Amino acid sequence: MKILTAGEAPSSIETADLDGDGHLDIAVSNYGSSDVTLFFNDQKGDFERKRTLALAPWWRPRFHSQR
Repeated sequence: MKILTAGEAPSSIETADLDGDGHLDIAVSNYGSSDVTLFFNDQKGDFERKRTLALAPWWRPRFHSQR
Protein backbone atom coordinates (compact mmCIF):
# COMPACT_ATOMS: atom_id res chain seq x y z
CA MET A 1 0.00 0.00 0.00
CA LYS A 2 1.31 3.44 -0.94
CA ILE A 3 0.85 6.41 1.39
CA LEU A 4 -0.06 9.69 -0.28
CA THR A 5 1.14 12.75 1.62
CA ALA A 6 -0.84 15.97 1.31
CA GLY A 7 -0.31 19.35 3.01
CA GLU A 8 -0.83 20.46 6.59
CA ALA A 9 -4.15 19.61 8.25
CA PRO A 10 -6.00 18.01 5.30
CA SER A 11 -9.67 18.79 5.71
CA SER A 12 -11.47 17.16 2.78
CA ILE A 13 -10.96 15.01 -0.28
CA GLU A 14 -12.66 14.76 -3.67
CA THR A 15 -12.20 12.59 -6.74
CA ALA A 16 -12.62 13.83 -10.30
CA ASP A 17 -10.98 13.47 -13.70
CA LEU A 18 -8.78 16.55 -13.26
CA ASP A 19 -6.56 16.05 -16.31
CA GLY A 20 -9.17 14.77 -18.78
CA ASP A 21 -7.63 11.33 -19.31
CA GLY A 22 -10.77 9.40 -18.30
CA HIS A 23 -9.37 8.23 -14.93
CA LEU A 24 -10.26 9.56 -11.49
CA ASP A 25 -7.68 11.76 -9.77
CA ILE A 26 -7.64 12.96 -6.16
CA ALA A 27 -7.80 16.52 -4.79
CA VAL A 28 -7.13 17.17 -1.10
CA SER A 29 -7.85 20.54 0.51
CA ASN A 30 -5.31 21.38 3.20
CA TYR A 31 -6.76 23.74 5.79
CA GLY A 32 -3.52 24.28 7.72
CA SER A 33 -1.24 25.05 4.76
CA SER A 34 -3.85 26.94 2.67
CA ASP A 35 -3.31 24.86 -0.44
CA VAL A 36 -4.76 22.01 -2.47
CA THR A 37 -2.79 18.86 -3.25
CA LEU A 38 -3.62 17.06 -6.50
CA PHE A 39 -2.73 13.41 -7.10
CA PHE A 40 -2.96 12.30 -10.73
CA ASN A 41 -3.90 8.71 -11.62
CA ASP A 42 -1.17 7.06 -13.73
CA GLN A 43 -3.78 4.81 -15.42
CA LYS A 44 -2.14 1.76 -13.79
CA GLY A 45 -3.91 2.07 -10.44
CA ASP A 46 -1.38 4.36 -8.76
CA PHE A 47 -0.96 8.09 -8.22
CA GLU A 48 2.60 8.98 -9.25
CA ARG A 49 2.25 12.66 -10.22
CA LYS A 50 1.56 15.17 -7.48
CA ARG A 51 1.04 18.92 -7.67
CA THR A 52 0.34 21.42 -4.90
CA LEU A 53 -1.61 24.56 -5.68
CA ALA A 54 -0.87 27.41 -3.29
CA LEU A 55 -3.75 29.66 -2.29
CA ALA A 56 -3.85 33.08 -0.65
CA PRO A 57 -2.61 32.80 2.97
CA TRP A 58 -6.00 33.83 4.35
CA TRP A 59 -7.89 31.21 2.29
CA ARG A 60 -8.77 28.02 4.16
CA PRO A 61 -9.94 25.53 1.52
CA ARG A 62 -12.74 23.04 2.06
CA PHE A 63 -14.65 21.09 -0.54
CA HIS A 64 -18.43 20.81 -0.43
CA SER A 65 -19.48 17.81 -2.45
CA GLN A 66 -22.70 18.00 -4.44
CA ARG A 67 -23.12 14.22 -4.41
